Amino acid sequence: MCVLQKNKHSWDNTLDINLGYINTTSLGSRKNDDRIDLVSKYGYAIGKKWNVGALFNFRSQMFKGYTYDDDGNRTLSSNFLSPLMFY
Repeated sequence: MCVLQKNKHSWDNTLDINLGYINTTSLGSRKNDDRIDLVSKYGYAIGKKWNVGALFNFRSQMFKGYTYDDDGNRTLSSNFLSPLMFY
C-alpha cells in the first residue's frame, strides 16, 4: 500500500497479486487462483468535513485459464489480462 497526503490532496494505492495451484490425485494440477487487483483512490478536501474523490480499479489475471469437461479435457477460456476490466 502506498499513501501520499499533501495539503488538501490525498492519494492511496493498493496492489494485490494472488496465484494458487492445487494438485489432486483424481484431477491433477490446476490453477485455482490468479488475480491482479490494483485500486487507486484520489481525494481532495473541499471543506473541513467534505471531500471529493475518484476511484480507479484494475482487475485481471496473469496466466491462461481453462475449463475442464468430465473427461478431464481442457479448453482455453481466458488469456493474459483477460478479462481486462476497469471500474
